[in-house]
Amino acid sequence: MGKVLQVFLQVHDRTDTTSGGKKRVVEVGTVETKSVSNGVALGNSANSLRLDESAGASVQSTKRKADKKMKEKMEKRQRELMMQSLVVVGTFMISAVSFSGWDLHRKSLKNMPLEGTDFWFSAVLTILLLAGFVTNLLLVSPNVRHLGKIAPSSFLVFWLSSIDSIVLLNTLLIAGVSLVTGELVPDSVICQLHASVAVFASIASILLCFGLTLFRYLIVVHQVSLPRNFSLGYVVTIVALASTVAALPFMMGPAEPFYGMRPSRVHCAPNWSLRSVQSSIVILVCFSVASITLCFIIYAYTAMVGRVVQVLIYTKGIASSAVGNPEKSKPEKGANNETAEMEKLQRELMIQSIVIVGAFLMGWTPYVIMAIIEYASGSNVSPIFDFAVTAIVVSYETVNPVIVFLYDRDLGRNCKRAYFRASLPARREE
Repeated sequence: MGKVLQVFLQVHDRTDTTSGGKKRVVEVGTVETKSVSNGVALGNSANSLRLDESAGASVQSTKRKADKKMKEKMEKRQRELMMQSLVVVGTFMISAVSFSGWDLHRKSLKNMPLEGTDFWFSAVLTILLLAGFVTNLLLVSPNVRHLGKIAPSSFLVFWLSSIDSIVLLNTLLIAGVSLVTGELVPDSVICQLHASVAVFASIASILLCFGLTLFRYLIVVHQVSLPRNFSLGYVVTIVALASTVAALPFMMGPAEPFYGMRPSRVHCAPNWSLRSVQSSIVILVCFSVASITLCFIIYAYTAMVGRVVQVLIYTKGIASSAVGNPEKSKPEKGANNETAEMEKLQRELMIQSIVIVGAFLMGWTPYVIMAIIEYASGSNVSPIFDFAVTAIVVSYETVNPVIVFLYDRDLGRNCKRAYFRASLPARREE
């Protein structure tokens, strides 16, 4: 009989004991060992050491996984809090400016009665603006707390709807004040501020549409998926650029105000007919942004259509070869499934992009044409033309949340879970 080496299954906690008879030792549980020969004792010792090393490695691996999971969870929570903070601060600032503008409008009215055509313009536009603001709010509200989870393209669509809400509320203050007070809002400094907000929202919307097309183009054509951090940086960048463009008329100080009341007298916007050097620079910047975006959209969708056609032809070729040679098709079944999934994803992205961007172009193209006509002729269009173009833009911004709800998987699902909770499946984490 010899010594028995007892090794506890606890990291860095080993004990040697010598026993001439039976000995009860507490390890992880209670283990009963007997005095045995030296050979058996050494064998048990080696087994115990191996168990100890295995248990230690398992504990360390589990700890690393837990730490990694906790770190990812903390980073995700930080992103969500940052997004929510941006939304809350932006909403507060917009509300403060809106109430201030309302009060200043009320104090600056100069006995200009609202009657005839002006009344009907204000009434129709106010109804459209209210409907648009409500639909955008219904889309944006349920998705605020999911900003850290949605796909980058959906993240851009969210901010597109948020900026549409800003411009709708901004225009509603003009038309609504006129309708409630029965008097036209004068062409004042406050009107210029409202026009600058409209320009900011318009430039930001165009650049968001550019980014949305870029994201779709990279996924469909190059199979490259951009991270969420990139989409956040993109939004911050375009907000800065749009703010700079909107502030240019104030910084350059043109002799004649670039911002003012439009011919329809229901909203404030740029006067595209001005020919001064300062105004021409601002107009050139706005037209350049719109033109570059339009050219890229045409190029990107041409490339995406070509890519989808290639995938369809390749998939049909695989299917034909599988029918002709069933034995060869068995090993390729997994590859065929992956190709089919990629084809389905590309088709979905194409449909979403065409509908969303197509609606954007239909909504804003008449306004761009009007601006070109005014700049080329050097005079403003008629009040009816101005009102019709404005109503088209507002109608697009009213319908856009419905399009997003139907075609954007992430934003639509979050809205469904918020408004129609019954028997909806849990959202898959991106």
